[in-house]
Amino acid sequence: MRLFQSASRLGAHDAGSLRATLRMWAYALAAVVLLMAGFASPVVARGADAAESTFNDPYTAWAGYASTAAAGAPVGAVPVMAPASDKVLWSADAGALCAAALRQRGQATYLYLLDKTSLTQYDATSGKVCKQVSLPAQSLGSCMFADSALMVPLADGRLAAYDEDLTSAWVSGEGVPLGVEGATWSSCSTPVYAEGCVFVTFSYRGNGCLETRVASFSSVDGSLLWQEELTLPKGALFDDVAAGEGALPAALYSQGRLLVSGANSVAYLLEAASGKVLDSAATASAGLSSCASSASAGTAGSAAALAVAASDGTVCLVEAADSSLRIENSVSLGCALSSCAPVCVDDAVYVGGSDGSVYRLAKDGTALSLRADAQIPVCSSAISELLPVAYGEKASAMTLGVYAQAEDGSLFYIEQANDSKASVQRIAGKEGTGDGPFDAAAAPLSHALSVNRDGSVFAVSRGELTVFAADESRTVNTPVGGSNSLDTLGASLAGVTLPNGAGLGVGALIFVAAFGAYAVIRNKGGRRLSDEGLDVWRSREDDRRS
Repeated sequence: MRLFQSASRLGAHDAGSLRATLRMWAYALAAVVLLMAGFASPVVARGADAAESTFNDPYTAWAGYASTAAAGAPVGAVPVMAPASDKVLWSADAGALCAAALRQRGQATYLYLLDKTSLTQYDATSGKVCKQVSLPAQSLGSCMFADSALMVPLADGRLAAYDEDLTSAWVSGEGVPLGVEGATWSSCSTPVYAEGCVFVTFSYRGNGCLETRVASFSSVDGSLLWQEELTLPKGALFDDVAAGEGALPAALYSQGRLLVSGANSVAYLLEAASGKVLDSAATASAGLSSCASSASAGTAGSAAALAVAASDGTVCLVEAADSSLRIENSVSLGCALSSCAPVCVDDAVYVGGSDGSVYRLAKDGTALSLRADAQIPVCSSAISELLPVAYGEKASAMTLGVYAQAEDGSLFYIEQANDSKASVQRIAGKEGTGDGPFDAAAAPLSHALSVNRDGSVFAVSRGELTVFAADESRTVNTPVGGSNSLDTLGASLAGVTLPNGAGLGVGALIFVAAFGAYAVIRNKGGRRLSDEGLDVWRSREDDRRS
């Protein structure tokens, strides 16, 4: 009898030891997960704090996308692992008025391509069509992600929202009215998302008429909160050149205000909450067609600004100062500029010329003062789109490059050396995309030039989407942000990708973390002491009965 009782006590002791061992393993695994999560946090360039980083999780990018980190180097350029090569990964048909958005979900990256009548989701690596939906009205060739919703402005003045699987979330019931009877809006700015609102600047040009309106939509249900018409300053004359298809409006949100360029060489400052116009100023001869884009904080001192380029070759930076606009000086390049929106990288502004050159303007002393710095001959066709990138292992010594797409479909990569000299590499156009006659009516301009973090480039020309692979021979360990996430780490451990794009290792890590959290909560609740007390009581009872 005592033999069995002793065995029972031994079993109870072994059970207690087993529980203690399991608890120790749970603590150890939980600690490992926390350490791995800490080491897996995104790299912030220039030694900035994590709170200062604007790494977006999941990663997003789109045409005109500035940077994955506000503290990155150089500010305004998309950090990539390598420049692109002329190797084609895959291609697909693309319609007119194209815009593109890249988005990462788990380990998979998806390309959302918007044309005039539909929206298509592609696997960015293989080119497989995941889903395609028809739009409720024609698009204006512009889209962007607001959190996890893809916002698409429509030609009838409404706004449509889709989730990451292209399921329709909502379509605004009321659209922005157009004063021209029977007409629809011609173009719009890239939507701006702030304070739960989506701001869109709509523009109409035709029959010697120019109309521009700014609207605010609720990001919850798309309801129209307010809309405001932007008029030319008193005495300004409308130039027929502004009726060109190339003129594009732009908008920038900053500290409760909207800084808007109305595609007519006039800048406006509005209250974001009400739409009230606070100030307006001509950036060139008022009425000339113009293109604009957001300038980075590095370009305009401590405040955000718009870079505006007019068709007559005038370029300037516009900044909001309290309730008024500030324009320090305008630089005339002495040549006609194309419909290409300017791009800003650190202390420089790049614009595209109608003569096929890319012009670089540098900051001259004060925050908003510019001077012509360099003319980079690229090709014989007008430049239609620019996209700056940067790569390098050290954020303080990254190599800057600018992709330039021409109206004839050719694509070039311009790399700026340390001695300010630029080298130009032709990626597409020698064969295929740029070697035939160019028909602007048959293949209207698109604004879909995008780049993935690995360096692959997505370009649309002549109704075709082409994806160019990164140059593997030039790949470096650039701090690109979101790729160093816990999800990526888990996938690298397991080497297996689930159907939803997430790595199998993520599930294992989450399970371990949950088990560790359970052990901590269980022990904090006194369960550990309860178990130990139960073991002692059983031992005493066995001794008493024996």
